Amino acid sequence: MWEYLRRLHEIACSRGRQAYLVGGFLRDFLLGRPSRDADVVVTGRGEEVARELAGTCGGSFVLLDPVRDVSRVVIRGAGGSYQIDITGFGDGDLVSDLRRRDFTINALALPLGDFLAACPGEGGPPPAGPYLPGVLPTSLIDPLGGLDDLRRGLIRACGPRSIEDDPLRALRAARLAGQLGFRIEPGTVRLIRAMPVPVSKAAPERIWEELVNIFLLPAARAVIDLLDRELGVLEQVLPEIALLRCPGQGGESAWDRGLKALECLEETVRALAGRGAGAPAPGPLSGSSAGQLAAYLNAPLTRTRSRLPVLKLACLFHAAGSAGGREPGGVCPSPCAPPAGAALAEALARRLR
Repeated sequence: MWEYLRRLHEIACSRGRQAYLVGGFLRDFLLGRPSRDADVVVTGRGEEVARELAGTCGGSFVLLDPVRDVSRVVIRGAGGSYQIDITGFGDGDLVSDLRRRDFTINALALPLGDFLAACPGEGGPPPAGPYLPGVLPTSLIDPLGGLDDLRRGLIRACGPRSIEDDPLRALRAARLAGQLGFRIEPGTVRLIRAMPVPVSKAAPERIWEELVNIFLLPAARAVIDLLDRELGVLEQVLPEIALLRCPGQGGESAWDRGLKALECLEETVRALAGRGAGAPAPGPLSGSSAGQLAAYLNAPLTRTRSRLPVLKLACLFHAAGSAGGREPGGVCPSPCAPPAGAALAEALARRLR
């Protein structure tokens, strides 16, 4: 990634532009976390810079949003695939752009030249702490206290309208909490619970993208709980689960069984990932069977998706077909009766594209 960011800096300088590293890549770098996706904003037109970067690095150029001047360059190098999103903000104000972002930990900016001068280069050690000594205190642009929230492990909305402006940020808050081991600060929880526009109003493709990122987490089960119990938005994106909450035999609902199935799958994945050379296979699996299972779970399902996040989603609905039937003292609604599982899954898949 460093090689491509260095080339981007050279292109921007040759055009008399200033480039800034922003967003998740900078956040993860400050936390010592590796990343293959970078966000850069440049003065003037960003599309021109992105096209030249793609041309000189042999990457693919994609114009994501011509109105907002957002472009993406995807570069497939020796170490894998790298993605750089480049946004031009013309003669606009960088601080104003940062204030419009989702969370304070993503509302940080650092001049790209300062970043490249300070960082040890690709393959070097991560910064020894929550910030890079000697550089960030003077050149980091932090209008909302994002660096302090990074130190405290907080997900905080940039402002009172941050969630309302893009309801999908409710899902992103939970995903970041699970991904980083952070907590969502109480004021942001209140904003999410009170937002006037439901998450379901976001584009289905964006919702599915965020759900995939959640299900890719090792502890997706905890994030699902957070979305459901604390934030109260899970049924906005998965309304089918309302049909699964009716009690079944022994008072356990199909939703409860789905959560247990998801937890079981995640335990299996953790066990497989924790097997070193010569370590025993989890449970009754032989070494070869465990290897085959790990390969199956992580195999590509489509060109851009692996099987695991889809299986995790399927876990939540696997008991839908057995949710029908009467119990003493209550009746389970007829939509839960067999073959509701297949019907629910098909409706969900079509809705989320």
